[in-house]
Amino acid sequence: APAAPDAHQSAGSLAATPLVTPASLEAVPFELRALDAVLSTVVATLRQEADTLSATKVKPLLATPTLEMMRAENQERLRTLKGAVQGQHARTHALQEALTELLDDDEDMAMCRLTILRQNPSFYGPPVAPELLKEHEEVEILVESHLQDLRGVDTHLAILLKSMTNTDNLLAVRLDTSRNRLLTYGTVFSIVSMCLSAGSFIGSIFGMNLRNGWEDSNSAFVNVTTFTVGTMGVILFVLLFQLRQELIS
Repeated sequence: APAAPDAHQSAGSLAATPLVTPASLEAVPFELRALDAVLSTVVATLRQEADTLSATKVKPLLATPTLEMMRAENQERLRTLKGAVQGQHARTHALQEALTELLDDDEDMAMCRLTILRQNPSFYGPPVAPELLKEHEEVEILVESHLQDLRGVDTHLAILLKSMTNTDNLLAVRLDTSRNRLLTYGTVFSIVSMCLSAGSFIGSIFGMNLRNGWEDSNSAFVNVTTFTVGTMGVILFVLLFQLRQELIS
């Protein structure tokens, strides 16, 4: 016959042991088996949801090239999935905190021993009887086992959320860089337009049908053109140099 299970062995480990017989399962209190089944189901559901969300939606999106990710529809998908991962992470973290609070309170764990309370109703109620208080070890082992699994799911979601945040920040930097480049191009075009406008102003003055004494000069056209182009070039060089210094600083 198989050996009797250890008193500190969790119900989940008992159910996974091939040598367990129905008689040995009866040695595990019903409330511990029920608690083990509930926690196992909840943790398994959270893990399955996290794995499905990661494998089918998040990772394929994060593998998209950066230029494709900058499209509006992909950014919207990223924000939507980030909200879903944050919600899943919040649910997992809330359950983790609840189990941690249970582990921090020996009286709450002792009150989970319903079989002992049923056999000894006098143990119920504050203060908790010392005989009942020392029976919390099995509940503690059971909860700690599932808490470790839950922490694994929580860590997986945290890493996934961090990857999405990094991708979102990278896209924001790329968009800021593109916007700054467009602003720089716009500023350069404005400077060039201003310099050309200055040359056009000088040309419009000499284009008026008024006598200025230079009508018969053979060098006036060359001198005015040279002065105009030189002035435009100097102004353009100074403004572009100043713009470059501002961008560097």
